[in-house]
Amino acid sequence: MIAVLDTHAVIWVVEKDARLGLGARNLIEHAQTKELAISDMTLLEIAILADKKRIVLQTSATEYLRQIERLFEVVPVNSRISGNAFELDLPHADPFDRVIVATAAYLKLPLVTRDGNITLSKVHEVVW
Repeated sequence: MIAVLDTHAVIWVVEKDARLGLGARNLIEHAQTKELAISDMTLLEIAILADKKRIVLQTSATEYLRQIERLFEVVPVNSRISGNAFELDLPHADPFDRVIVATAAYLKLPLVTRDGNITLSKVHEVVW
């Protein structure tokens, strides 16, 4: 594995959205299937976003999530990730962001994110 993707990056990869940063795009374009990781919490966050109509899917949420599972290595939350998630010096308490950053830290991989709070906190290496 070469990087962990934040939720918005996953959606933008699947949707081929031009909002991906140049560094993120280069890393992703050169990655093979399953070389990029996501937290299992990303699947839940996407399901919630779809349910709340914050993202519009062209297929069922289940099929969309299955497509993501085929593209990315899904990393389950474990005790070390959970324990570290709320020890991180992040300026916000979003549990999804905390678990995603803790997953990248646990795997010792950079995090692909545009999230300014995460980037400015400098708690983990960010690619965008």
